[in-house]
Formats: sequence, C-alpha cells, structure tokens
Amino acid sequence: FAATTLGVHISVNGGRAWRDTELMMDDDTVSVLAVSPAFGSDRTVYAGTEKGDLYRSTDGGRTWELLATEIAEGPINCLWLSPDYAENGRMLAGIGSRIMLSNDRGESWQVAYEGAGSVLSLAGDRNVVLAGLYDAGLFKSEDGGATWRPASKTFSARGFARLIVADGSL
Repeated sequence: FAATTLGVHISVNGGRAWRDTELMMDDDTVSVLAVSPAFGSDRTVYAGTEKGDLYRSTDGGRTWELLATEIAEGPINCLWLSPDYAENGRMLAGIGSRIMLSNDRGESWQVAYEGAGSVLSLAGDRNVVLAGLYDAGLFKSEDGGATWRPASKTFSARGFARLIVADGSL
C-alpha cells in the first residue's frame, strides 16, 4: 500500500506495478495507513486523513468505507493496531495532542491522553505502547494504550518519523 497526495494505491506484485484504489481524493490527503496484524485473514486496512477522517477497507484495500469523520480536532498523524487486533479490536490514533483509543475496530473513540505536543508516532506490542510527541518527548502506556505517562524525564525530540517494534524490542 502507498498513500500519496492523490489517495491510496495498491501493488499486488511486490511494488513492480501500482493501481489506484477506490480511495482517491480531491479535497483531502491520506496521511497515514495501518494494516491489520491479521491482514492475511481479515484483509483490513485503515487510512487516516489530514482532515481527521478515518476510512476502513475489509477487502484488502480495494474498496473503502468512511468509518469516522473528525475523530478529534486535527489531522490523524498516526495509527496503531494492537497485535491482538483480530481478537480485541483495539487501536489508537494520534490526532493533534490527543491519543484516541478504540476497542471496537474504530467504531467509537475515547480520549486516552491529552497533553502538550502533537502525537506523531505510535508503536508497541500487546501491552507496552510508545508515543512520540513533537517537542514533548516520549510517552509510554503499559496497558495497551489506556493510560499514559512520560517515558523519560531526560528524553526529548523535535519530531518522530517512526517508532518501530523489531525482534520483540521497541
């Protein structure tokens, strides 16, 4: 999958050729994509936009439904789906200075964190999730995104391109 200023594109041959999906936009920009950890069986992909809208595809990205309009004020900067998403439907969205939590595959949302700095990146495993905030550093949740606290009093960064889980480490 690739998000561009025109919309979402898909390649089924390892990136040699790309096709437009149904989610092509004239008046908004897809800013983030998230693929279900169980994509092989559930074929679910999410797309968040600069206007704060959330789209979902359950057929591998070919067709899309508008799931939510403006979950919170601001653009959707990042999305995180729990490794157990297929079972628990838990996902997080970084929108402005808020981390929004859904336990029902994005059908409803609640504020899990609100503070200083835009939430730019989310990454984690089943329990520990990290959030990179612009000019506010790194925040940590040890309950799958329900509650948050600063991860370090000395760690600070101007921005986060991405936080990554690799080989069981954050």
